[in-house]
Amino acid sequence: MSDRLAPNQGGGRVQPRHVIAATALRCGCAPAMLTGRTRRARAVRARWVAMALMHGRLGMSSVAIGQALGGRDHSTVLHGLDRVAGLAEASLTLERAWSHAVVLALREAGAALCAAREVAREVALEAALRLEAAS
Repeated sequence: MSDRLAPNQGGGRVQPRHVIAATALRCGCAPAMLTGRTRRARAVRARWVAMALMHGRLGMSSVAIGQALGGRDHSTVLHGLDRVAGLAEASLTLERAWSHAVVLALREAGAALCAAREVAREVALEAALRLEAAS
């Protein structure tokens, strides 16, 4: 399994929105704090963790990460990546946030798969009713 992708169960690829949601949850803040302008220490550290995950696990560029996190400049992202590398507690937080992001992606994919199955059942039922009516 690639570090960059979740297991391919129903197309459950981890997206930046999953990383943002999972990191916010693990760090005890709202996802809007990661994409917003707040400079509170908790939000800033959570943002750094999200930056590290998006860069290291999703392979995103600093420009793309900046866009995903509220339109930040790429140099802000590079600074955040440097800072998170120096945090001792970051390693465990990174792994836990990544695990949660994978779970979110798989749940989302599972929900989409369930919805697709339901639609397929309805279409099959309609087709059966038409065949029965035509007979």
